[in-house]
Parts: sequence; C-alpha cells; structure tokens
Amino acid sequence: MTTLLFLPSGATGFRWMRIADQRIVAQGEGIPTADERSDLSAGHGVIAVAPAEAVTLHWAELPSRSTAQATAAARLLAAEASAAPLGELHVAVGDEGQGDRPIGVVGIEAMQGWLRMLAAAGVDPVAMLPAPMLLPRPDEGYVRAELAGDTVVRGTSTGFADEPGLTALVTGDTPPVA
Repeated sequence: MTTLLFLPSGATGFRWMRIADQRIVAQGEGIPTADERSDLSAGHGVIAVAPAEAVTLHWAELPSRSTAQATAAARLLAAEASAAPLGELHVAVGDEGQGDRPIGVVGIEAMQGWLRMLAAAGVDPVAMLPAPMLLPRPDEGYVRAELAGDTVVRGTSTGFADEPGLTALVTGDTPPVA
C-alpha cells in the first residue's frame, strides 16, 4: 500500500490518495491522519507529489553506471536549458528502465519550501515525484489523467499540467488519450 500526498497547487491545499493493488482505496483533503497513514508502520512511506506546473521535465540519454554520474550529467543539461543559475536549481534523475531517462528540474527554493511544509506537517516523505511521472509512459502519443483534482498530461518524453492552450500546442494533431 502506498500513500501519495499531493503538495498544494494554486488555491488547492494538500490532497492524498492511498493506492493498493493498482487502485485507489482511499482519498481525502489535507494531511492524512495517523490512522490514514497506517501503512507507514508496515514499512511503507508517504510519497510527496509535486505539482505538474512547478516542475520542468526533460528526457535525455544519461550514463547508467552510477546515480552520481547520471545526476552530474543531468545538472549540466539542466544548466544549458535553464535561465536560472545551476546553484538555484534542484535536479533529480529518474529511471524508467528503457532509453532516455526523465530529469526533473525545480527551483531549489521551491523544493526547500515543500520540504519545510512537509516537516511542519510531520511528514517525512520517502520520495518526491512530479505529478506527470505517476502516469504510465505511453508507447506513442500522450495520456491524460486527473490526479487529486489536477489534470496532467504525459508523453513519451514530456509531462506537464493540462492547460487548454498549452496542451494543444504541445500535442498538436495527437490529442491525449484519457
């Protein structure tokens, strides 16, 4: 069992979902109570979910020899793609087991703010993921889903918050499948 804790986004506060056997078994608003987080005692933890609009996702072929090497390479790529100085960015590398690897980039102040907010709420997440990374990577095209009240889109090498004008520009003639 896994508890996903969606970080506040815009006017929306914390939301959470409990996942078991690939389905939602409970959900709510705010921070889950101790009873609602009972899976923590079973060795499971809370996974914090960053709002799609707050994280920039890139995909690149990165070395797979070590996490440190992949992260160093990803930081260089992020520095080239960002207007912000590298020292102001938090860069994380994922691994989907095939081809290009996802790279999440967010301002370090945003990341530190999220971690402070979680600590103040008594939550120590085992991981933090950008919302689009919760969707399966499609073989082609795009998928769209609503996650805790926010709609996100995921492609083979992109992920973002679903916004009418932006989504149409990015997906072109290939509308996302729900």
